[in-house]
Amino acid sequence: VTKNNWIRAGDITCRNGDSIIKQIETRTVSHIYAMGSSGRIYTIPVDKIVGIKHEGVPVSSLIDSGGDTIVGIIGGNPKDSFVFMSSDGYGFKCELSKLTTRQRSGKQLVTVRDDIKAITPVKMDKGKLHIFTDSADYMCIDSKEIPSSEGGRGLQLAKIVDCTVLCVAINSNKQITVRYPVKDRYKTSSVTVPAVPRASKPKQYFSKEIVKYILNDPLNVTLE
Repeated sequence: VTKNNWIRAGDITCRNGDSIIKQIETRTVSHIYAMGSSGRIYTIPVDKIVGIKHEGVPVSSLIDSGGDTIVGIIGGNPKDSFVFMSSDGYGFKCELSKLTTRQRSGKQLVTVRDDIKAITPVKMDKGKLHIFTDSADYMCIDSKEIPSSEGGRGLQLAKIVDCTVLCVAINSNKQITVRYPVKDRYKTSSVTVPAVPRASKPKQYFSKEIVKYILNDPLNVTLE
């Protein structure tokens, strides 16, 4: 999968200005899923992309997204769970097997409203759910607190005021790494962050330079 949401099975030759951002290990009889900012989830059968060569194809050509902005592409074992959140801090976890739909237009998974959008899903794991906002604030909660659901709004995972959630990650490390685009390449910055109780105010840990790039291109920022 590339930064500009092109995809193919196997090695991919990127177009100018594009780059590979992730590889998904799955089976040809399985599915991968595209998450739209509208909260809709789209199913792509893996066998539809097997045999596509060179640059691959844009994900938008495999689904009927109606102009929906794709914010993440996920896949794996059908029993794997992912965390789905909206930019107002609400979310839940759900198994991949619960996402599948035969409709090219997808189905509504995350409830959004007004200017609230769904953000990039992350794979469920042990450790902390790290949350980063557009005001450069950071907070985290134990991943055990994330409720299971097959869709909807979920529970409030991040208490935020006058800002929106940009991206999240789950790990058990004492450091969190921000990976962000700078011109035609990516840079990373790691900081040691303490666990911030849910009731506490979020804190700012990252430099103004990093914040600037994150605000310019939030969909291509990841936490690790």
